[in-house]
Amino acid sequence: MKIPMKVNDALLLTIAMTGIVGQAGTVMARQADVTVRGCVEQDAAARTPVYKLISSGLIYRLEAPATIDLKGALGHTVDATGSVEKRGSGGSGREDNVLSVKQLKSIADHCS
Repeated sequence: MKIPMKVNDALLLTIAMTGIVGQAGTVMARQADVTVRGCVEQDAAARTPVYKLISSGLIYRLEAPATIDLKGALGHTVDATGSVEKRGSGGSGREDNVLSVKQLKSIADHCS
């Protein structure tokens, strides 16, 4: 006996099989880890510490577990390894590159 599948059910099944659904309902492909070399800076305008990685003109907002010392990497050139995704930035309508850091390696104690 065949059970008819609604179009919405088929779409959700396809999404579940090919990617993950983000908070706003957008589909995000699973990405392999990348390593990005750049300079760690702190966003001066943020009320809470927000760390950024500046690399070849691109800005990545850094997220890391407490075991990774982003504050200690301020002003340093680092290799940050993790996954990158685009995420909305509050209510601004802008999307940020967010790098979920799994490993941080210091390359130099200054930025060039």
